[in-house]
Amino acid sequence: EKLLLGQKANGKEEPLSTWDAMLATGRLALPMACSLLLSSACDTFALSFVGTWSFQDRAGYDGAGLGKMYSNVTGLSLGESANFGLATLCSQAHGRGLTAQLNPVHIRRAFLVLLCIYSFPLVAALVCEPTLVALGQPPAVAFTSARYAQVVLVGLPFWWATGALKTALDAIKYPSAGLAALGLGSMLQLILALILIHPRMCGMGYLGM
Repeated sequence: EKLLLGQKANGKEEPLSTWDAMLATGRLALPMACSLLLSSACDTFALSFVGTWSFQDRAGYDGAGLGKMYSNVTGLSLGESANFGLATLCSQAHGRGLTAQLNPVHIRRAFLVLLCIYSFPLVAALVCEPTLVALGQPPAVAFTSARYAQVVLVGLPFWWATGALKTALDAIKYPSAGLAALGLGSMLQLILALILIHPRMCGMGYLGM
C-alpha cells in the first residue's frame, strides 16, 4: 500500500502532509465504518418489526433474538473471520501491483474455504434445539430459535460470498462500492422483512426477519 505517498516528483514519491494523510485514511475508513453501522442497524430494525407486529408470540420474539445470536456465533462469524485472511492476501497483491493476476485466485480459494467451513454451521443449526434445551432454555424458545437458525442457514453462503467480494474491494481501496451494495441490500432486507412479518401481508412472524 502506498496510501501515505503522494504523486511522484522528479522520480521520487513525496510523503503526504499529516492533514492529507488523515483525509486519505478517512476516505477509506469511513465507508467501512458506515458499512458495519448499516448492517447492525438493519438487523436491529428487522428485530423491532417482530416485536411490533408479533409481540403476542413471546417465544417467537425470543427465538428471533436468541436464534440470531446463535447463528452469528456458529455461522456468520466463521465466514467473516475467514475473510480477514482474504483481506491480507488481497492487500498484499494490491501493494505489489498484482491485483488483476492474484486477487481472482485468492477469491476462488476463499470460496472453497467458505464451502468447507459451511459444514459446521450446518451441523450447529441441526442440533440447535437440543443444544439450547440442554443449556436450560425453555422448549418453546429452543424450538423457535432452531427454526430461525435453520432459515438463516439457507442464506449464509450468499452472505459469506458477498462479504468476500466486499473484502476484496476494500483491500484495493474501493470501499464505497461495498457500502453502496450493502445499502441497497439493507433496504431490500427491511422491505422484505416488513412484507413477510406484517400481519396484514404475509404474517410469517419471526421467520420473516
